[in-house]
Parts: sequence; structure tokens; C-alpha cells
Amino acid sequence: MHENSQTEGVGNEVRQRASKDLANNLNLAMITIYTFLLFFCCFGCYKGEKPGNKGFSPATGSATG
Repeated sequence: MHENSQTEGVGNEVRQRASKDLANNLNLAMITIYTFLLFFCCFGCYKGEKPGNKGFSPATGSATG
């Protein structure tokens, strides 16, 4: 029983620390996701146009995969 309460206290401490880390990681993740989306959108504009017109230019469509 005594061990249980002790681990509970440690669990709370870990949980608080984890939530703080989670907040930091969330900010980092959001920045990463936004950067990736921006990057992806830029590439999507370049590559997306050609596969989009697959019937029009099948050569570039097959080349991109």
C-alpha cells in the first residue's frame, strides 16, 4: 500500500513534467508541420500540375511515378 502511494506521487510529478514537455513538443510539432506543409505546398504546385493533367501529358505523369 505504501509503495502504491509513493508511485502515485512520482506519477504525478512525471505527469506534470510530461505535460510541460508535451506543450513544448506540440509547439515544435506545429512549427514542423507548418514548415512541412509550406514545403509540401510549394512542391505540390510544381509537381502537382503535371500529374494533374495526366491525360494531357502522360510522359511527365509516368516520370514522376
